Amino acid sequence: ALESVVRGVLVRARVSRWRVAATEIERAWRGKSARMDYATARCSIIKVQSAFRMHQGVEEYKLCRSGLISLQGIARGVQARNMGLDWNARGTRIGSLWRGK
Repeated sequence: ALESVVRGVLVRARVSRWRVAATEIERAWRGKSARMDYATARCSIIKVQSAFRMHQGVEEYKLCRSGLISLQGIARGVQARNMGLDWNARGTRIGSLWRGK
């Protein structure tokens, strides 16, 4: 009877240590799992932010480029009209000199 009581105490102590060890293992696993989930989520968020910012940059570039192309067209038109007026004035001057006026 004494032997069975001692064996029961020892078995209960061993089971108690196993429970503590299992709790520690579970705690460590849950911590690691949470850290891995966080790292995955963070990486995904960074990829989404990067894609969004790239899209914004491309749209801003397109807007600036179209504005500059329009401005360039206006400047070239002004330059061409001024050149035409200059040529017209020079032609008029040559004609008046030719006629002796």
